[in-house]
Amino acid sequence: MTESLADEKKEHLNMSVGERIKLVEDVFIKYPGFNDITNKIAECHSRSKVSAEPKCFFITGEAGCGKTTIALYYENQYPRQAVEEGAVVPVLSSTLFAPATVKGLATGLLDSLGDPMADAGTITNQTLRLYHLIEKCGVQMIILDEFQHLIDRDSDTVLGVASDWLKNLLNRTRIPMVLIGLPYSIRILKTNPQLRRRFSIMKEIKPFGWETPEEQEAFFKFLKAVDDALPLKERSHINSLDTAFRLYCASRGLISNIMKVIRTATIMALERGLERLTPELMALSYNDEIASLYPGHPNPFLSEEKDLRPLPQEEEEPLKKPRTRIRRSREKRESIGELLCV
Repeated sequence: MTESLADEKKEHLNMSVGERIKLVEDVFIKYPGFNDITNKIAECHSRSKVSAEPKCFFITGEAGCGKTTIALYYENQYPRQAVEEGAVVPVLSSTLFAPATVKGLATGLLDSLGDPMADAGTITNQTLRLYHLIEKCGVQMIILDEFQHLIDRDSDTVLGVASDWLKNLLNRTRIPMVLIGLPYSIRILKTNPQLRRRFSIMKEIKPFGWETPEEQEAFFKFLKAVDDALPLKERSHINSLDTAFRLYCASRGLISNIMKVIRTATIMALERGLERLTPELMALSYNDEIASLYPGHPNPFLSEEKDLRPLPQEEEEPLKKPRTRIRRSREKRESIGELLCV
């Protein structure tokens, strides 16, 4: 244990259980590739100030691999500021709802800018208001999460009107944009070459692996960093070979599943007056956080070593149903509204 870590652990001796439980949710460890991705976002951010066209970034990865965490982290590096004229919003972040209509896109961005009547007005009025507020608030970058919602799950088709609206937003504001979505959302860019041309930088975030020594070593380092950061007075050695493999089987290397199991087990330990994580606590935590999502999969913390196997791969396939007359009519109306915004 390093001196700095020893001092940090000593601080926990003077904290109440409630204070330490609050610290559990604040545990944040930069996983492999985190700095590389945030540096690429920063590059798009800075270079677009001097380049002829905004430099944009497309980030994909399956659910639970840490995509949204990256967006929140980068946004927090550029906090909003209240000034006499209103507010300065260097990084504008929003989440797309399904299905991602033009109205929904405009409303979400206006709401993120603090517009008290974000959903008011026609699409044309909303779009013009958005352009005005983006300039007034000094927006330097736009981050849009859940980009896959530009694929209509009912018809398995890309919502072309909405993707064209995004293209026009880029053209008008000349502000760099980061799009974040599930892997199959790449189809959206493939169906819109003009939008695709603007996203020259692409990166897929992958879960931790276990197949090679290098992948295992990266996982061990991550778990050790998490162990060191937990508000417990003793190390739990979750980076040991046996515990690490059980955590891998409990999560398939997905950051969200790993942290769910560890955080819940840590809270259980604190509530029971324990200062380290035990296999029993990890088993209880897995049952609370993961088991219901994978019925029939054995609890890795209760299984014999020979029976251990990772969680199954989740399939993310858009549903295929014909568009309804109502949906076709709505898309036609939005198309007319979108044309008026150009």
